[in-house]
Amino acid sequence: MTRREQYLSTGSFGVLGLVALAIVFHKIFWSPYTQYQKTIADLTDEINQKDFDLKKLAVDKKKILDARRLVSLPPKLDVASTEYGRFLKTALRDSGLSVDDFQGPANTETPKPAPAGAPKKAGHIVLAFQVRAHSDWPQLVRFLDLFQKAPYLHRIKNMNLERPESTSAKDASGKISLLINIETLVVNGSGPRPDNLLGVDGRLLGADVVSALTGGVTGWSLLLRGPALLLPEGVGRRYADLDKRNPFVGGLPPPPPPPKVAKKETTPSGPDLRLFYRLMSITHSSQKAVLRNLLGDLYSRQGNITLSSVPGSGYTKFRISGGDGRTLVQAEVLHIDHRDVYFKADGKIYGIHLDQNLADAMRRPLTQADLEKLGLEELWSDAAEGADGAGKQNKLGKRPGR
Repeated sequence: MTRREQYLSTGSFGVLGLVALAIVFHKIFWSPYTQYQKTIADLTDEINQKDFDLKKLAVDKKKILDARRLVSLPPKLDVASTEYGRFLKTALRDSGLSVDDFQGPANTETPKPAPAGAPKKAGHIVLAFQVRAHSDWPQLVRFLDLFQKAPYLHRIKNMNLERPESTSAKDASGKISLLINIETLVVNGSGPRPDNLLGVDGRLLGADVVSALTGGVTGWSLLLRGPALLLPEGVGRRYADLDKRNPFVGGLPPPPPPPKVAKKETTPSGPDLRLFYRLMSITHSSQKAVLRNLLGDLYSRQGNITLSSVPGSGYTKFRISGGDGRTLVQAEVLHIDHRDVYFKADGKIYGIHLDQNLADAMRRPLTQADLEKLGLEELWSDAAEGADGAGKQNKLGKRPGR
């Protein structure tokens, strides 16, 4: 082995050794290191997110507590019982329910504070009310709707509905007797109930007025009661939908479909565009003619119209429309003579003379006698049979001169 070959083999082994060393370094150290770093970053992000959620939960909890205190009854139980009883009686009267018996809470004395060392309780107080009444189904639904929208922490604990004993099975009036047990809550630590749901303190409102009169800063009454504005959203229910299905009578029939209103044909506005389409030229040898639009693009986007009686020419049918896109004339060319063009529109045959406008030509359709007189009786038979008369038009001879 020469010296050069020794150098090459040594270098090759050295390169292979470095590659093997790099692979071992990557597998033993670098790959686990990067994986650990990624795991640490993910755990850090998770901890930060949990910390953010805890702070948000604390803020939301405070908002909910403020909202509950805002809709809570006054802390004095006798005042709270009187206020809520007044609301219930008003809601029952406005709903149309006939009240047979109304009972409030039996004990309205404010409970004494718990002794030291006793286990802590929430301290909220529940006031129970019971109502016996009779009504029909729509009146009960109206009461439930008012009850849901009222700004109180209350619930219907249970409700018993039954048909009166004097009601026959065939009676479809829907009269029912009901017994409702209602509970409302006095939140522990709540202050006097504000006069409005915005929670504006009357004293702060008075201070705002004085500050405005003296040119000072205003708005403190709303700013200091900001958390009260953030009331939680209610349940997305509509008690009014219950009125559509009475469990004692059955579902209401669906409303009748709306009556069909016939579309009134509107009188076209503007000039009759057929007056401005005039037959300007006829080339009898090639069976072609030109209807010229004298108005140009003023009322219609159509220009001059080429007419032909040759099948497959693409000009055997023509259409004239107004500026609003409404079709005025839909016609088919039947025959082209030296000075006249015959066409079919709306199942009738018309003839337009050279230099005549389309409106004048369509004032009177041609009869069978007119076509026989002109030697074009074959057009009548083609039109009557509903066949395409274009295939026979070239067989027709020249009509006699007028």
